[in-house]
Amino acid sequence: GAVFWGEWQLGWLNWQTQNISKLGSISPPLLLLGIWVGITEEVIFRGVLINELTPDYSYWLAGIISSVIFALLHLIWQPKKTIPQLPGLWLMGMVLVLARWIIDGNLGLAWGLHAGWIWGLSSLQEANLISYTGKVPSQITGWLGDPIAGIVGIICLLATGVILWLGGMAISS
Repeated sequence: GAVFWGEWQLGWLNWQTQNISKLGSISPPLLLLGIWVGITEEVIFRGVLINELTPDYSYWLAGIISSVIFALLHLIWQPKKTIPQLPGLWLMGMVLVLARWIIDGNLGLAWGLHAGWIWGLSSLQEANLISYTGKVPSQITGWLGDPIAGIVGIICLLATGVILWLGGMAISS
C-alpha cells in the first residue's frame, strides 16, 4: 500500500476510483486464492525443499537454491511476462526464507506475507484500480504493470527484508 501511495504522490500512477465497487466481488475469492497459493508454495519451497537441502548445505545456501527454483518455476505460467520478474521473484523467495528463519522454521509469517502479497496485488490488478501515467519508465514502476518486475518493487522487497531482519534481531535479543 505504501508503495502505491508513494507512486501516486509522485504522479506515477492514477487511482481508478470508479472501479472500487469491483473489490466487493473479487476480493473474497482472491483472498482464498492467496491463502491457498501462499501455503502451497511455502510448504514446497520454504518447507520441504529447504528441509531436504539443509543436511547438505547451509540454511542460507538452501534458501538461495530454493528461491532460484521458486523463481524459475514461475516461468511455467507466462514465460514472456515472467522473465522480467525473475530477479524480484528470487528476492521475494529470499525474503520469505528470512521470514521462516526469524521464527525458527515456522512457515506462518512467510505464508502470511506471501498470501497478503498475492491478495493485494491481484485485487488491485483485477479491479483495475491503478493505471500508470508513463511519467517514468516501466523499469521503475514494473514491467507490464507488475511491481515485482520494477525497481520500486525490488526496493519494497528489500525494505521488507530489512524490517524482518531488524524485527528478528529485536526478538532474539
